[in-house]
Amino acid sequence: MKTCCFFGHAHYPYEGYRDTIKSIVKDLIEHHGVTVFYSGGRGDFDSICARIVGELRGDYPHIGNIKFLSYIPTGSAANNCCPLLSFRKQQAATWKPSTRF
Repeated sequence: MKTCCFFGHAHYPYEGYRDTIKSIVKDLIEHHGVTVFYSGGRGDFDSICARIVGELRGDYPHIGNIKFLSYIPTGSAANNCCPLLSFRKQQAATWKPSTRF
């Protein structure tokens, strides 16, 4: 399994580079065996790359498109984004030490 990670500048008009980015991603899949793509999801570059990979999953269903969080979400964002994290917080809040060893 080979991976590719996207990260870049927060605000920039990357839409003008959509075709170039898409071509590069297709090349990574077809000629370099990349099957997993990570993106940070915080900036314009991350977002356009994640959208392109998502679109390409129709033609390449074996690829993964994973959002990598750069911070642990809190409040309602944690509940919407990470149900397992919310569940673990509930467990921790109600945890009591066991008397059994």
